[in-house]
Amino acid sequence: PRILDKFLQILEDGRLTDGKGDTVQFSDTVIVFTSNIGAAKIRADNLDVKAAFIEQVRSHFVNELNRPELLGRIGEGNIIPFNFMINDDFLIQIARSKLEPLRYRLNEKWGLTGMHFDNETKALKSIIDKVDRSSGGRGVLNALTSHLFDPLAKYLFEDIGSPERSQGRAIKVIQPGSRPLFDFDLE
Repeated sequence: PRILDKFLQILEDGRLTDGKGDTVQFSDTVIVFTSNIGAAKIRADNLDVKAAFIEQVRSHFVNELNRPELLGRIGEGNIIPFNFMINDDFLIQIARSKLEPLRYRLNEKWGLTGMHFDNETKALKSIIDKVDRSSGGRGVLNALTSHLFDPLAKYLFEDIGSPERSQGRAIKVIQPGSRPLFDFDLE
């Protein structure tokens, strides 16, 4: 409640005064609040996602926080709901972007020259098919962790054992169904 009171002061007066009497001006400031309010309750196939999200936010401020005045200061017109991520190509792009840091760490820690797939797009598609679409981009990372990163870590620690055995080699991800297998490329 004290934090919400501070936001009321900022949104109402455009300034914030601390306990010492120092004042910070917010007149030339843009404040962006982000939230997942309603994301678990609204279905991706809802025809009017925007109205459903705004209703969930309104309900949260009025019924759960008991702070309708804060919503009044924010203004319902300033609530910008985002659509669910339902496009497979977009989710595959998110997954692919998470592979580059992994490849870098594999090289840095294990001396691996690369990580290759028989068909990277097909492999990533099989992983994103397991994504809970209501959790957005975070769901992609969760699926990658469960279905690629953790099995790869297990393979490296249990089957390879030490970085000396993997130096200068590339790892190949073989996707025989839903569970990845790993092997070294003969490069």
